[in-house]
Amino acid sequence: MLRSATSIVGRAAEHQVVRGVLTSKEQASLFIIGPPGTGKSSSVNELLKEQGYEAVDAVSTLKRKRSGRSLGAAAKFNCSTFTDPAALYAAVAQLVAQETSWKVPQRLDPFEMNMFVAAQRGEAKANGQSLVIVLDEVDQLLRLPARMQPTVKEVLHFFVEWAAAAPRDVKFLGIMNGVDMYEQISRVHVTGENMADSHVPRVVFGSYTHHDLLLIMQSYVQNALPEGTLPSDMSSFIEPRSLELIARKVASRDGDARLAISLLQQSARHALQRSNGAGLSPSAKNMPPPTSVKITMRDVFQSATSMLSSPVVQQVKQLPRQAKLLLYVITSLAPGCNDNDSSTSPRGTLRQCDMNQVSEELARLRSKPQTAWVPRLSREELQTHLMSLDCYALVKSGKRDKASRSAAAMSVRAFWTTKLSSCVTMAEVSRAVQDDDSLSQLLL
Repeated sequence: MLRSATSIVGRAAEHQVVRGVLTSKEQASLFIIGPPGTGKSSSVNELLKEQGYEAVDAVSTLKRKRSGRSLGAAAKFNCSTFTDPAALYAAVAQLVAQETSWKVPQRLDPFEMNMFVAAQRGEAKANGQSLVIVLDEVDQLLRLPARMQPTVKEVLHFFVEWAAAAPRDVKFLGIMNGVDMYEQISRVHVTGENMADSHVPRVVFGSYTHHDLLLIMQSYVQNALPEGTLPSDMSSFIEPRSLELIARKVASRDGDARLAISLLQQSARHALQRSNGAGLSPSAKNMPPPTSVKITMRDVFQSATSMLSSPVVQQVKQLPRQAKLLLYVITSLAPGCNDNDSSTSPRGTLRQCDMNQVSEELARLRSKPQTAWVPRLSREELQTHLMSLDCYALVKSGKRDKASRSAAAMSVRAFWTTKLSSCVTMAEVSRAVQDDDSLSQLLL
């Protein structure tokens, strides 16, 4: 998400609500809700920094020396990287113990958790340490199997109760994309002996307007231009009406700022390809090379047609994150025959892989720092996601000259050894995941 020189565009009222929770001595929890690409996570990051909280993560195993100017720690977790709510709780508890002096229960035990919360009520400030727990993409927890939902509610309830018991020291922020899912968690409320039940408040980040998107893209372009370039010179690199067209197209769909930036980037790539192609034509041999490439309406129209009108891209975007990850890996190992980057024969013979190779590739991604978030998926989880990919005809199981076998009917041995091939191209998968903060790391 792009910021202007002062603040994230168009979110002053929403920021005031979040800021009020971070500075309040009584209000301690808040759910931040809105469609993807509306600045929720970026706003939280900016406000935490503004209030003096230092972001911490679970990568380091050593306790860091906190800055003297730091008000406290901000522990942020992306729920989409966890397939078990108990594992999420354990990760939070471990990081809290690592970074602070809070002695939280290390296991998901209702009795221990209730005793811990009860001990916090009326306690004095704990060593001057403040803590903000931020759970991003909480809606991914609500999409876990029904058998896990009681544990999901238990984890969320604990964080809300803990923050309510020590509102001066602990804050809980839950970020979620599903606007319609708030009702599922609105019952995660605060309870106590001398406290009336109260639902956790929420703030809604609405879709960006065309004017907001225009400001965001203008800021993005200005930051991308060479240092010293004046705002008035922006028209030398991109037609103003091109930015206007992107803003209106995206605003008419879902107001996703990340989609607008992606469309702008794709238009820039198209302009560069067009410029390089023109330089190879016979008529261009005696012409001086252009000093810069300019994005035009033509580039935007071409890019919008491929990005916004592709049914495959839209279909992949609707998949759960783990299914997208699985499709990305299968496509990288065995891309569709129409992929320009695939090494297929003239007859279009598909390259193939099996789940053993997929599992090895997932392990390789986990070992890389930028993709260490890749979860360890069980065979049952892999099989479930493979079934959905098979059902939507995004992946083909079995040999091409034989009837393909459904993933649901596979034995354990067949599951790991049956040959797989992607039915989509890597370009299509890349366009579908490039707006996702975590999955986009796969493209680097």
